[in-house]
Amino acid sequence: MERLVGAWLPNGFGSVLSVFLAVVAISLPFTASRVQAAEALRPQLRSVKPNSTSVPLYSLLKLDVDLEAEYDNPFDPDQVDLQGVFTAPSGREIRVPGFFMLPYSRQSAPGEVEWLSLPGRARWEIRFTPDEVGSWRYVVSVKTVGGEATSSPGQFEVTTSDRPGFIRVSKDNPRGFAFDNGEPFWGIGENMGWYGSRKTGDYDGWLTRLAENGGNLIRVWMCSWAFGIEWDGPDGLGNYLFRQDRAYQLDWLFEKADEMGIKIILVLNNHGQLSARVNPEWDKNPYNARNGGPLARPAGFFTDAQAKDLFVQRLRYIVARWGYATNLLAWEFWNEVDLTDDYDQDAVTAWHREMAEVLRALDPFDHLISTSFSNYRREASIWSLPGMDFTMTHFYGQPPWGDQDPAKSILQRDREKRKFAKPTFTAEYGLDWSAPSAQDPRGFHLHDILWASTVSGAAASAMTWWWDNYVHPNDLYYHFRPVSEFVARIGAGSLAGEPFTARVNGVPAGRRIEAYGEKGQNGVTVLWVRDARATWAEMKQGYEPQPVSGLWLELGGLAPGRYRVLWWDTVEGRPIRETTVTVEGGAGTLILELPSFGRDVAAAIRPE
Repeated sequence: MERLVGAWLPNGFGSVLSVFLAVVAISLPFTASRVQAAEALRPQLRSVKPNSTSVPLYSLLKLDVDLEAEYDNPFDPDQVDLQGVFTAPSGREIRVPGFFMLPYSRQSAPGEVEWLSLPGRARWEIRFTPDEVGSWRYVVSVKTVGGEATSSPGQFEVTTSDRPGFIRVSKDNPRGFAFDNGEPFWGIGENMGWYGSRKTGDYDGWLTRLAENGGNLIRVWMCSWAFGIEWDGPDGLGNYLFRQDRAYQLDWLFEKADEMGIKIILVLNNHGQLSARVNPEWDKNPYNARNGGPLARPAGFFTDAQAKDLFVQRLRYIVARWGYATNLLAWEFWNEVDLTDDYDQDAVTAWHREMAEVLRALDPFDHLISTSFSNYRREASIWSLPGMDFTMTHFYGQPPWGDQDPAKSILQRDREKRKFAKPTFTAEYGLDWSAPSAQDPRGFHLHDILWASTVSGAAASAMTWWWDNYVHPNDLYYHFRPVSEFVARIGAGSLAGEPFTARVNGVPAGRRIEAYGEKGQNGVTVLWVRDARATWAEMKQGYEPQPVSGLWLELGGLAPGRYRVLWWDTVEGRPIRETTVTVEGGAGTLILELPSFGRDVAAAIRPE
């Protein structure tokens, strides 16, 4: 049985229509109070249609499920629980949750203000990514208060492909990332938290420019003003119908980013949702008792049983809809959770422990899990949890002066986080927390944090914050290319290694030359040598680094043998020179003569 439901869809319909009333056919025949187990109709699976019967390895298989059932809320698995069980050629079974959706479509051209249409009726879908080549089988089941139904078995073939799989903590290097096929991954990117006035049309330009310059990682928020699916008062609590346009936007973003080779860290909650003080949204939060929710105060989110159940329900939907994505690097529980009101370390730690276990059980694809804090010294109790796969740092300079030496900040904080013996990197960085980096319009600090990350032991580059009002309008994407080409040349496995500091000899009076390095798991040693006075702040005051030559440094601890030394222009993104050197027996010390350089230079030393 079906009835017509009017869905008010207020977002993403262009400048002509700001509000759209769509009438969609969905199975909502009775209120929850009228649907009793004894009288409810048994659910029926009318059909299960795969989008293909042959799928390349690590590519998406969609099952379009036509079902008839009685329920009040299609997003509540206690009312209607759709699942697919996939059996691999090896006999391994993988259980994947299904989900309800409205099938939006983007009609606007790339870069234009987003225009969405709703061409079809509501439907149920299961998304699955196979990780074995060969013949797969599947069975779909649905369970409601009225009973259960199971489909006839289906089958599809998985063919070989060059897709490397999901991203994990590397088996060869516990401080780095790698794909399922063992290929190392080192992220290079920036935050792209949410869209502006053009909605997803903004991402057309942002993603294109980042990808053109070798970027491969962004960080995105499921915030109320963009991709969040649970908001808008009491009707939005546990019911995502009126934000299906936002869910579609996230569908689009994952697909677009994947086409460009860009991975996503998906932030599930932001601090303002539970704050009346810092970026406050608590007054509009559907969990707030004043809005009909279960919580009298924000901190109750971490302890209240009903709030936890609602969040677990949201996690299930998020996993069902986007867990398939191989370009999802990680789920991030919170952006800067320590800025939530009445922050309680013990309660928040216990919540992270519990929810990490829940999410791990829900996610059949076993994506990485993390969280974040505004204070980079927090929170050892959470970073030490087995459920936290990697650590992150957020760091901003203080107004009005800003961070005077960004490279030093990245080196110090990334290296400090190594004590947790997990991958780490700086996921948010800004010269000044209060405004875009107008003090440095040419992006000298962006150059510095990217190159500092290559020798800080980090598993990814530092990610600048001001993407929409600094990087893009100043077209600073070119800073990513020299780093990305260097990493491509030496191999991502050369990074996330053991950092060290080297002494530079022959430095003329008046110059401060510093050398930093790290030894990668693959035997490659990476160096970054810089004029420590040539920061954005000093250069703003008129300092111009002149070419310096005749410098040399000693590297110890190398095995005897021949090494190939590549010197790299960090601005042009090209080799300066490449030579072969020999380390004799004994102390294993290598003396390197540096090429002439002005602001900085990089090198990679590889055993032959």
